Amino acid sequence: MSIGTAKITQAAINSTGSNKVMLQAQQFASSEAELIKSISYTDLTAQFRADISDSGFQKEILLSDESDLSGGIKKRDVTVNIYSNSESLP
Repeated sequence: MSIGTAKITQAAINSTGSNKVMLQAQQFASSEAELIKSISYTDLTAQFRADISDSGFQKEILLSDESDLSGGIKKRDVTVNIYSNSESLP
């Protein structure tokens, strides 16, 4: 009985740690998206993967090719990737 309880407790602790990392990554992505919104369209640039200072996270900004919408409106999709430590996937 105590071994089963210990395994459940450990799983809960691991889950809590995982949730914390996920929430931090979401906060970094949200902050980065807000900063990007304040940049002029013509000044948008992609950013290679780089450290977010003193956080254990890295960020990467990807820009799609420009597409033309109706009425002379141009569009580019922006993707914000946040990586924990040296993970290969965001």
